[in-house]
Amino acid sequence: MSQFGFITVALGRPSYAEMAVDLALSAREFHDLPFALVADATLAAYVRTQYPGVFDEIRVLPDVYRKGHACKFALAELTPFARSLFIDADTLVLAPMHSLLDDARAADMLMMGSFRDRRTERVHHGFAVRGLMQRYGLERYFINHSGAFAFETVHGRAFLREGLDVYLHEMADLQRWARFRHIGDELAFGIVGGRRGVTIMREPFPVYWSNELAELSTAHRWKPLCHFHNAPAPAALDWMMREVGVRRRARGFPLRSEPHWRAKAESCRKRNARGEWLMRLYERWLKATA
Repeated sequence: MSQFGFITVALGRPSYAEMAVDLALSAREFHDLPFALVADATLAAYVRTQYPGVFDEIRVLPDVYRKGHACKFALAELTPFARSLFIDADTLVLAPMHSLLDDARAADMLMMGSFRDRRTERVHHGFAVRGLMQRYGLERYFINHSGAFAFETVHGRAFLREGLDVYLHEMADLQRWARFRHIGDELAFGIVGGRRGVTIMREPFPVYWSNELAELSTAHRWKPLCHFHNAPAPAALDWMMREVGVRRRARGFPLRSEPHWRAKAESCRKRNARGEWLMRLYERWLKATA
């Protein structure tokens, strides 16, 4: 077992495999560390055939982790590393991440976020945090972004097994809201993080937030991870795609991923605009009923 490495997940559509390949190639621009991929059987075969040598290990995700958004809870079971840094596949590495890697080598569970107690007015994925704490008997809740996190494998197995149980069983009563609210892994991470605790990444967190994506330029890369949880500014997206093309040409790989990145950016832009509108309505309702 290698001591430390990167790991990501690609499931379902080939677009996620294409983006995972670009993620790994971008990480290798800055760090000489092994990179593992967790995928369903179809995408695992696709990457092995189309992109040999990009990943040091490719492991197939068991069916139990393919329910909803449960895939990240398999990472500690499947990682080939003693310590791992997970990065969402729809991410490009834009700069070195030495401080993040140093912290990842020391923490049992390292995540972006903050703890909240029952005085909070915050909402997480459409749910009032205070209500979630009451529902699950928590003294604190961990508001988090799960696009990148690190774990030591033994500790991570216990943490992520509990996360899977929370997601599949304890949160089952929330699934009726799935049509209207995002029932994702971050709610389960919030519950388990509140119970078990986590080490919080040092700020500024390594991911560009929505308001920061508009400020990206080739000369100004002050964070390492461009996660497509929202759309980068058009000019930033253009130069990132040029860099993706350069890396693929250098390896002799086909230039087939750019449409997937652009489609992801547009999808995020529309989803976030809609989500912001719904959130404003929900927050007004919370104030009116307080």
